[in-house]
Amino acid sequence: MFLSGKSAIVTGSTSGIGLGIARALAGAGADIILNIILNGFGEASAIEDLRSGIAKEFGVRVKFSNANVADATDIIGMIETAAQIRGAALPVDGGWTAQ
Repeated sequence: MFLSGKSAIVTGSTSGIGLGIARALAGAGADIILNIILNGFGEASAIEDLRSGIAKEFGVRVKFSNANVADATDIIGMIETAAQIRGAALPVDGGWTAQ
């Protein structure tokens, strides 16, 4: 697992291409920070199921950040979360669409 000991922040990572990227990085051994802005009721439990499922399947640490990537303060918080897991993080834009 060539990314063992590394962490990755993957934005837009709870579905589609972003989720595929997060799963591929986890499969290569990276610890993962999933990221999406939670907007609706019930999303938190679905995110927790996704987070714990990836952690169990790949044996890596997985955290979730509700950071808004358009907000510098949120981005700093997300990077600090990644640093708590495993030092420096590889940032990956898993997909973003304007609303």
